[in-house]
Amino acid sequence: MGDKKVSEAEENAVDEQKNARILVLFFYAMGGQFAGALILAVILILDIGNLRTLLWNSEILVLALIILIIFFSVTFAAIGLGFGVFKVFGKISIVED
Repeated sequence: MGDKKVSEAEENAVDEQKNARILVLFFYAMGGQFAGALILAVILILDIGNLRTLLWNSEILVLALIILIIFFSVTFAAIGLGFGVFKVFGKISIVED
């Protein structure tokens, strides 16, 4: 059986497709991060659960805000990335037909 040789143009096309997918996933993650920051801002503006009141009366206001921003960003970026994976790669099935 002969080895199937892949031309350089085909390799470049595959690399470009991989790079495009990675870029799309990056944008989904950034969109999720932006959504997390937006939701945190709404929670603080509307003082949901008296969170803003607790923060403003705290001695460690800056540290608490930094932790909240990081956790909301990471959480929603992961959600956005998960959504992006399903959007880019389609539905993934464990059972093969």
